[in-house]
Amino acid sequence: QLAEETKFEQAAQLRDWLSSLDNLTQRQKVISAEPVNRDVFGLAMEDDVGVVAILQVRNGRMVERLHYRLTGMYGVEPAEVLQNALERYYTNPVTLPDEVLLPSALPDVDLLMTWLRQVAGRKIEVKTPERGLKAQVVEMAEKNAQLLLSEAKAARESESRIPSSLSELQRILRLQKPP
Repeated sequence: QLAEETKFEQAAQLRDWLSSLDNLTQRQKVISAEPVNRDVFGLAMEDDVGVVAILQVRNGRMVERLHYRLTGMYGVEPAEVLQNALERYYTNPVTLPDEVLLPSALPDVDLLMTWLRQVAGRKIEVKTPERGLKAQVVEMAEKNAQLLLSEAKAARESESRIPSSLSELQRILRLQKPP
């Protein structure tokens, strides 16, 4: 209707809003036909930077995507990063899932499962799927982590190009981004 009244900019904006709303509803993507609660971890590391991505699936639907950026990763093994990320994540008060899916096996998975059982008061499975739907969801978490890592590296590179005077002005004015 707006397009007919030659209000093309408003029509385009409305179209974009509707598209965004559509994307938002699709984000609660059905991951499983069964009403399962699981957390799916993905990890990406390059140089001294890493990202842990977490997909929270509740009642078979992905309800949340979280991520943690990590620095100082030189010489740190991926299993160690995952172990620490799991311990930090589940130390905070969160709703514990029935199942945790990981991209790679941990050396002390039994110890982790015992700890999670004590925290949750019930058994929580920790798995490293190699094929099937669960492996595809882990791959999705890994891709999210890789994309977030690329974004973090790009942001880091652009920050290094900002002249020090602008950085100083940003600090003095308490701006989130340089002017």
